[in-house]
Amino acid sequence: MYRGGDYPYTTALALIEAYVHYQSLNIYLLISRNMIISMRYLLYALVFSSATSTSDEKLSWKLETVPAVFGEDIHLTCFIPNYANRAKMNRRWSLGINIHGITLNGVSKYPNKYSEHMDEKKGVSTLRIHNFSLHDVNTIYECAYGFSIDRKFLNLSKIKFENHPQSLLKASVETDKECTCRGNVTLENVFPQPDCKSTFNKKDITLSSLQNETEKHGLFFTSEIKLFYTHRGGVETGQLIVVCDVGSKRFVVVNETMNCAPKGTTKSNIDIKRIAGIISVCVVMSIPFLCFMCVLSKNDKKKLTAFLQKFYKKNRKGSENSLQKLQKRDEEIALQNNNEGVT
Repeated sequence: MYRGGDYPYTTALALIEAYVHYQSLNIYLLISRNMIISMRYLLYALVFSSATSTSDEKLSWKLETVPAVFGEDIHLTCFIPNYANRAKMNRRWSLGINIHGITLNGVSKYPNKYSEHMDEKKGVSTLRIHNFSLHDVNTIYECAYGFSIDRKFLNLSKIKFENHPQSLLKASVETDKECTCRGNVTLENVFPQPDCKSTFNKKDITLSSLQNETEKHGLFFTSEIKLFYTHRGGVETGQLIVVCDVGSKRFVVVNETMNCAPKGTTKSNIDIKRIAGIISVCVVMSIPFLCFMCVLSKNDKKKLTAFLQKFYKKNRKGSENSLQKLQKRDEEIALQNNNEGVT
């Protein structure tokens, strides 16, 4: 038998249950969505924390080879902080504005130009650039490990980079009879600008003897060094040296020995020097005789004096007799020639 009101009661109960289930489902979906978002953020946090150092240190690269000489191999080193304790990720070096990859985990895309070595204990990745050239400077280099990146320019500077002359430098030098030395040498495609100095017997004569004309061609310099030096002074022989510093390397371009007579030297000056030398020798030789005279006693000195006077008179008398004999002989020869008619 139908009871009025049973159907509406059942319907209401069903509607209430459906509403509760609907709300429960919404709550479940909301919780699930929030959990998914939270897990996603947690995953991002874990990845980021593994890609960065736990300390204040940051991944960074620098030029290790200083000075970096063009034509030789140079090294760029990249420090990866806390490398041993981090999750292993891709390690790469890139080049240029477009970040063109050149090495990945030690494998080089251009092995003749680039190679990479990883020191896992120190956490240092080293990029070796072979036959360093102008194309390798004033461009971007990037070192990356996972999400950690250091990207910056490798700029040409006179402190860190050098380009030396390709051949041995030797100036052509001529010295004339006036003791004037002339020479010149050209330094082509060098970097930085050369610094040249000249000395004579270690005395700096740069300002009075050297002229440096330098022009810049692209990134490099060409310098023409001219030498003009006239020696004046009392030194007859001296060493003339010209050196040019290109960065940290020194080149000796002139090393000449000059033999010159001092200006104003005459024969009379030379004779005076010789006479002074002879007098000096005589004085030195007379010193032993004077010392011998000082040692003798008074009586010995009288005896020696009498002996010397007697010896002097005897030699003088002998000389006078010899002179008389020579005069008498000359008179006899003159008389004989007169008698024979010889004039």
